[in-house]
Amino acid sequence: MAVDLTEIVSSWRTAVITSEIQNGVIGEQAALPVLAEAARETMVPNLARLVQAARVAGAEVVHATFERRADGKGANHNARLFATMEKAPVKLLAGTAATEVVPEIGVRPTDIVLTRTHGLNPMAGTDLDSILRNLGVTTIIATGVSVNVAITNLVMDAVNLGYDVVLPRDAVCGVPADYADALIDTTLALLATVTTAICLALAYPFAFYIATRGPRMRNILLVLVMIPFWSNFLVRTYAWRLLLSSSGPLSQLTEAIGLGQTRLLFTPVAVVLGLVYGYMPFMILPLYAAIERIDLGLVEAARDLYASGPRAFWRVTWPLSRNGVLGGLVIIMLPMFGDYYTPNLLSGSPRTRMIGNEIDQFISSGVGGTEGAALTVVLMAFVGLLMSYYLFSVARETRKATRA
Repeated sequence: MAVDLTEIVSSWRTAVITSEIQNGVIGEQAALPVLAEAARETMVPNLARLVQAARVAGAEVVHATFERRADGKGANHNARLFATMEKAPVKLLAGTAATEVVPEIGVRPTDIVLTRTHGLNPMAGTDLDSILRNLGVTTIIATGVSVNVAITNLVMDAVNLGYDVVLPRDAVCGVPADYADALIDTTLALLATVTTAICLALAYPFAFYIATRGPRMRNILLVLVMIPFWSNFLVRTYAWRLLLSSSGPLSQLTEAIGLGQTRLLFTPVAVVLGLVYGYMPFMILPLYAAIERIDLGLVEAARDLYASGPRAFWRVTWPLSRNGVLGGLVIIMLPMFGDYYTPNLLSGSPRTRMIGNEIDQFISSGVGGTEGAALTVVLMAFVGLLMSYYLFSVARETRKATRA
């Protein structure tokens, strides 16, 4: 279904982020010609229309570019990707045409250009987060290159920081195209948009309820949360197969009340249900630990100062529980990246495969061992980045509390 780009970017709380749309990356003299060719075929014209619609609608447009010093000081040297870029004939040196935004997109006076000299995405290598918050932005439209590294990292970091993320698949690019499509259809779509949001939406009120009960009821509820851990994850996934099958209890119930047979098994809905059920306890427990430590007297003080219930929550409870939210997001994202059983047993469709399924397919085929190994390394890098960001955030909050 066609989507009106103006409607997407009409909100003043929305920003279009372009990632590395530079002459030296996707231009005619690009350092990575295969990626540049794929990008210029469809992504560049689509992105040009999107950016123009954003400007007309008054939404923020931020160009995130990359450059390096001639002597390489301050740049990363700890991955093969960086070594490849160092050996490329086109150098993204500061002040050269290679670092400029491609002319098809251009830079208007109202646009913002943020340049980084290190890292894998602008959220970690620039002041992007601070600038977006100062502008009141809550929704990010992530565009550009590449889905293989920068876009995926940008989506994950943005979600961890609390932004809503829109990923227009025809305004991003990665190579090979089949891998990029699979990554968008599975990990980015399910993880960044659906499963994590559902886990957080269900887990937060439940964790808050547990934390505000008396000791006896609190212990009972915590035991109920941990009961699923008493059985193997694979066994629980097979239980969902029985529950969602056309002859299962759910289908029998809908037939009994006249709604007809339910066919949820082997659909994306089944995968989302399985993922939410499997990982929601990992979200509840860190949220409970964070909320339980909050002094409820602060909430009562806010109410005494005429703050409404929702305002007291957003100004007092939510900020004090943010580390729990971040911890829960990290904890469920790490195993969900490599989840193999849930998509395989509840769907089996190529459109619902996770990275774990992609790795298995490459290795099992006998001809994709190199690609499978590369995906494994990428997965490990994502896990390391997410965990490092979480540890950094916790350490920063600890230092603030100590100084206070």
